[in-house]
Amino acid sequence: MSYEIEDINMEQMGLEAAALNKETTAMDNFVKMPEKEGYVLLRLLPALKGKWHFCSTRIHRLGEYPNSKTFHCLRQRVKTPKGFMWLNPTNNPKDDCPICQKYGELWKVANNQHGDEQIRTQNTARSIKPIERFYWNTIVRQQLNPKLNSMDTNVGPKVFSCGKTLQTIIIDSINGNQITGLKKLGNVLHPSEGRDFRLVKKIKKGNAGFEYPDYAQSSFEDISSLGTDAEIKSWFANLHDLEGFRVLLPREEIIAAMTEFFNGGNEKADWEDDAPKAAKAQPAAAKAAAPAAKPAAKAAPKSEIEDLINLGMDDELQAALDKLG
Repeated sequence: MSYEIEDINMEQMGLEAAALNKETTAMDNFVKMPEKEGYVLLRLLPALKGKWHFCSTRIHRLGEYPNSKTFHCLRQRVKTPKGFMWLNPTNNPKDDCPICQKYGELWKVANNQHGDEQIRTQNTARSIKPIERFYWNTIVRQQLNPKLNSMDTNVGPKVFSCGKTLQTIIIDSINGNQITGLKKLGNVLHPSEGRDFRLVKKIKKGNAGFEYPDYAQSSFEDISSLGTDAEIKSWFANLHDLEGFRVLLPREEIIAAMTEFFNGGNEKADWEDDAPKAAKAQPAAAKAAAPAAKPAAKAAPKSEIEDLINLGMDDELQAALDKLG
């Protein structure tokens, strides 16, 4: 018995392979940090004109990772005479972040407690503490492609999400730091005169053998070009909307999650005397974090690339970011 079989179409198989390798998840948009010790070489990208270079937010977690629920803090980062602070934008308690309210209440309760009871309350407060996060558009200079088992170069744009420690290293490197003697590097985001950022992760041991990440050795490299004009244009055409990652849920939805977390799903939380019956529209995000454009004329751009992006950084960063709030 004979059979007629179809030859393999290698071109079609190549297209199938390419399609599979392009399948992504939401986390594929973010820079993958070293699981243990190691480093990642990044190039932080400047913002397009009218945008700010990074997005600031605060995260609350209810529960233990990885089963915790994550919420963006409803307070807004506002510029004050004391620097940037996270405040209730309306000063109305019914508009305030309910997790921040509970966080403050727990510490007040703990101040009137003693012994193990006080420690338990303090630990509960620490578990819901707001944690600052900062989002940057970035190019990953080199990363492993597990699907092809090969190294990819200049991958992105991806979102680099970092905490206050790494953000401080970045901002101090831009501005310089008189206390530590760190030299001012200036505009590290510049496409032709900027610098790559080497994120170094070390593991240190604390009390009782507790391990924690240490990023103190992270620093900027020597001046280098971001890429070719074609690469740069492609990257700027595909920048992420960083503010879009800061999704503020309705206050009543957060209250419902807290009721479940603290009261085991009772109809009303004992700490919220007047929970709103319907979701309220959230106040528009404060724009104070992004400094206003200066009226003084800037020098003529050196290229089409430089005209496209926001290069007015040094003075603005010095004025607006020397304090992280």
